[in-house]
Amino acid sequence: MSIFDRLHGIRKKVTAGAIAAAMLIAGMGLVAPAYAADFTLVGPDTVPSSDKFQITALGLPSDVATDDITWETSQWRNAMQSMWPMNQGNTSTWDADMSPYEDGSVTISATYQGQTAEKTVTVEKKPYVYLAGFELNGEGLDGADGEYTLNLPAGGTVETSSTFTPENATYQHLVWQTMDPSVVRAGADGVIRAVGNGSTDLIAYSYGRIHKKTIHVTVGGDTPITIPVESVSINGGDVTMQAGETKSLSATVAPSNATNKKIAWSTSDATVASVDNAGKITARKAGTATITAKAGGKSDTITVTVEAALPVPFDSVKIEGGDFSVKAGDTHQLTAVLLAAGVEVSSDDTFNWTSSNTDVASVNANGLVTGVAKGTADITVTVGDKSDIVAVTVTEDEPIANSTTIYYPSSKFGADSTYLHWRFANGTWTTAPGDKMSAACDGYVSFTIANPDAKDIEFVFNNGAGQWDNKGGISGQNYMASGQTVVVTDNSGNYSTTAPCAVTIPVASVSIAGGDFALKEGASKKLSVTVSPENATDKTITWASTDDSIATVDASGVVKAVKAGKATITATADGKSASVTVTVAPAVEPIESVSITGTGVNNGKLSVETGKSVQLNAVITPSSAVGVVYWSSSDSSVATVDGTGKLTAKGEGMAAITVTVSGRTDSLIVTVTKGGVSSDRFSDVPAGVPFHDEIEWLAANGISTGYVDGR
Repeated sequence: MSIFDRLHGIRKKVTAGAIAAAMLIAGMGLVAPAYAADFTLVGPDTVPSSDKFQITALGLPSDVATDDITWETSQWRNAMQSMWPMNQGNTSTWDADMSPYEDGSVTISATYQGQTAEKTVTVEKKPYVYLAGFELNGEGLDGADGEYTLNLPAGGTVETSSTFTPENATYQHLVWQTMDPSVVRAGADGVIRAVGNGSTDLIAYSYGRIHKKTIHVTVGGDTPITIPVESVSINGGDVTMQAGETKSLSATVAPSNATNKKIAWSTSDATVASVDNAGKITARKAGTATITAKAGGKSDTITVTVEAALPVPFDSVKIEGGDFSVKAGDTHQLTAVLLAAGVEVSSDDTFNWTSSNTDVASVNANGLVTGVAKGTADITVTVGDKSDIVAVTVTEDEPIANSTTIYYPSSKFGADSTYLHWRFANGTWTTAPGDKMSAACDGYVSFTIANPDAKDIEFVFNNGAGQWDNKGGISGQNYMASGQTVVVTDNSGNYSTTAPCAVTIPVASVSIAGGDFALKEGASKKLSVTVSPENATDKTITWASTDDSIATVDASGVVKAVKAGKATITATADGKSASVTVTVAPAVEPIESVSITGTGVNNGKLSVETGKSVQLNAVITPSSAVGVVYWSSSDSSVATVDGTGKLTAKGEGMAAITVTVSGRTDSLIVTVTKGGVSSDRFSDVPAGVPFHDEIEWLAANGISTGYVDGR
């Protein structure tokens, strides 16, 4: 008879007993006990899954017998949902063992002497946390990696305990299976009982057959003396780590000759600090976690404090703009940046500025250089053990001219018809008639030639119609000059360097120091710009960005990275401009979650035939976050997974496939079948129970020993 028949038989028996009692009372002419014509059921409206709760019948005698009232529910135990009365009478305790996969509701009813009352209870699911594994502990258990040995005398017992990983796993039950119940047995309470002499295997399963431990048991013979563990101590005490670091712990078990010295490690919060079976801690994120070492029923704990990871380390420091010149008494602002693999990074480190010769040039803590006296000096910036140097040349004389302006009396050829035909010394002449000169002031026309290298200029004048003026009218004798301003006073070649009137000195060029650069989202950088000539009348800089959604720039030249992409930053002064490109890279974002997807994956489960492969994918949230993806399988004899997420089915059974990215994990239960059919079935499990829920069903129904069909 199946367990369902047994359950329904109990219900029928209780109901039949109540009816027979009622008939007996009527046949004897007795008066049935008085009770309220209407009674009600009271209890909670909502309960969490797996919690126990009570329903009480109000309006019935307080001493009503169990056989006098029949309790029923709309959900008797099946593969997905169950409600089970723990005791009866006018108060019944129920176990809300609803499926973790969905919410549900049940209607509980009580029938007493023909009257029925009902109560509906909503059962809410709890977040399901997959089981990654478990460890066994117990006196005399010896071994590791899922294989243990145990020696017992006939009639002897060992009480075992289990440590589940993670500690908040939803499913934390064991099912014991003995290969020979005449030698050893184990109950749901974890107590191993030696029955008779011999050797056999005792297997503990959890969550289907995904996780198991095998104990090789020998009963009788020369049974060694079991020496219990007296204490466990973790060496080194509390630990402080930075996120991303790892540290291996060790523990001392006393006495040194204890029978079971195997240590089981666990953590109170794997999102802060995880620990593996060897005691290796991995710091995940800022916070605290308690690490426990347990052996032979004894334990010790330490506190792990995880601090936020340090900023991205830099590998160099660079002064932007390179070597430069400055006049004595003038200043020049230097800017330095930190780089990691060529990309600018932020840091709280201090920039230390120094000058090799403060008699020539000084520099303050902010990188502002002041020219003191003619000469050269090295300006050095140091950050940690990284440094960079530029040379500064201090001049006492006027800086070399960047342009030459030539003036000529407009009375000679006319204010609107005077041309300048010129060339740099030994260079190429302009195309005749040359550049048209413009009206200046005081009866002069002028033309400015860009001359950053202060070259000598050879030139003549003409009216554009064949009439020329060279030096003094002497053939082959042209005007020659250099400097900032040249004023030709007559056609004899006389000239001076004093401008005839107050004139506007135009900007010849604009340059941005450092060239193209890169920033991460949220970072900023101040650009340095040079306007030539230094005495230009209007050196006002206007800044602009081609795309403010990627990078903005303010009036002082500070660029702020907004989002990933490229933008062009332009500096303009008096019609001249210079541009650089800023490339904005995404900031490092924390990973909130990771989930497994792939063909056939449904609700955290996947079925694959032996020999076939499925490509799994790790989906990271948010999508802009990055991290290293690690794949693992709980049983490589069932299914393997490589570093790219390719799963290969090896042999029949079940395995948990786990993906880990920056401390975030997700698991997938894969069932490997042969020809699409699962061959292993337990005889007591109804056909409607999914293959992966067999062991869970057996545990819930109190069946803790037995055989797999045919084995």
